[in-house]
Amino acid sequence: MLSYQRNDRMGLGFFLKGNNIRLEFSHGGRDEGFDASLSATARTQQGAVIMINANDNSGAVERIRSVVAHLYGWPNERADPTAPRAVAVSAAQIDGVAGRYEVSNNQMMGFERRDDRLLTISDGREDEEFVPVGQDEFTIADGSVTIRFLRDSAGAPIGYESRDLGGRRRIPRVGPFATAFTARRDPDAKRTARFETVLRAMAVGTVSTQSALLAPGALRNYSDGPVGDLVGISNVRFLGEESVSGRGIERHQGTVTRIVYLTATLGNNPRCILIHLTSEGLITDIDVVVR
Repeated sequence: MLSYQRNDRMGLGFFLKGNNIRLEFSHGGRDEGFDASLSATARTQQGAVIMINANDNSGAVERIRSVVAHLYGWPNERADPTAPRAVAVSAAQIDGVAGRYEVSNNQMMGFERRDDRLLTISDGREDEEFVPVGQDEFTIADGSVTIRFLRDSAGAPIGYESRDLGGRRRIPRVGPFATAFTARRDPDAKRTARFETVLRAMAVGTVSTQSALLAPGALRNYSDGPVGDLVGISNVRFLGEESVSGRGIERHQGTVTRIVYLTATLGNNPRCILIHLTSEGLITDIDVVVR
């Protein structure tokens, strides 16, 4: 069971890491309302089983495992890196880069200022703290990841470059949180009405009737049935929009060039809806967020 198979990370039923004294095996699980993980070393006979009463994408389970592994000296754990030396930055500088970023396809992560600290936000929860170490440069509190925010010719943030032991990655910016927009007149009320028609069709599972307004990938994705997050949608209003052309954001095989922000009421709760558009003006995805 703990021999590497054709897949270079898998045994029979377990994920594997390392070899010989460093051989570690693990497996995680999720059901509605809880996450669980088992990790253990094959030779030193150390292990931990962690269960939490939440579906949490913020990495809490992995951080708990890491604390246990450090505390008991698991063979795969590196010594804690030196904490980064912080430099002074203003609240305005942190606010300037706050917003959502596309860390992987259809997976957004937020950066937000809280008490003059830059924190990542996952599923609405505080995740990791990043310490300012230079101009537009921040390092995670344990020193293992450094990011440098990227800007366009006008100085607006368009993404960031992430550096860690695995190399470098460029992460595009999706846009600001909805609270960053100031109220203004809808520049295209007819377009907003079309968006509302599509959203209502998604809510009841009849999106195929709106095929002319959706990109092919979105049409396939949303034709499976009603979109639960949109049930009971009402009070759809325009909030703002932003060009993201050239940033490399892709949703359902469609390249996103513009994102329109709408406000709506869903289940008596105010929500923001991000409409991802292709260069042809077709909807290739939507996101329902709290703000």
